[in-house]
Amino acid sequence: MKSKGQNRNTFQNSKLFYKRNPSSEWEEIVLSNVQNIFNRVRAITEDGNGNVWIITSHQGAFVLKPGSGNVIRLVNNPLQSHTIASDNLTAICSDKDGIVWLGTFKKGISYFSPHAQVILSHHMIPHSDVISFYEDKEDVWLGTDGGGLLKLQSDNSVVKVPLEANVIQTIKTDSKGCLWLGTFQNGLFKYQNGRVEHFTISNSELASNI
Repeated sequence: MKSKGQNRNTFQNSKLFYKRNPSSEWEEIVLSNVQNIFNRVRAITEDGNGNVWIITSHQGAFVLKPGSGNVIRLVNNPLQSHTIASDNLTAICSDKDGIVWLGTFKKGISYFSPHAQVILSHHMIPHSDVISFYEDKEDVWLGTDGGGLLKLQSDNSVVKVPLEANVIQTIKTDSKGCLWLGTFQNGLFKYQNGRVEHFTISNSELASNI
């Protein structure tokens, strides 16, 4: 989550807490309309308008409006065209244009356009289980569980990046613009302009390949 203001957040299962400032007591944010079933807050991010997005494992997304304390819930509705693809959300990213990208479990990606004020879905991707995002100056990168690394280009097309890793859990960049990809049981990859370097416990000082 971007650091704006003085709010601090933490989460455990279905409970979410925040601080108004570093010296205040923790207060709970009540996620309304959540049924009494197992649910986990998976990630929190802030969009370009200061709205706080909270994604969960079984109850969709919640959007906390700044200053008002109002929480809006977004869930899948198969009878509507503008709806998130699944209530099981796995990753989130707010890009430079204000678009909020949502990764889902086995249902591709959904995204919120601040200009149109609607939720749209993008199912035409090589692998539908998206678990990580990263935005650089031109593209949005998607890490998947089973399909490796994908690149969502500015024309909304999706390209699979040749890589000897199927599960990309984390995507980061360094000061030189190189992508660093954390995998599950396959070490660490460095990627830039088609060039790939692979680091494992056998050829580097990594403590583990996980």
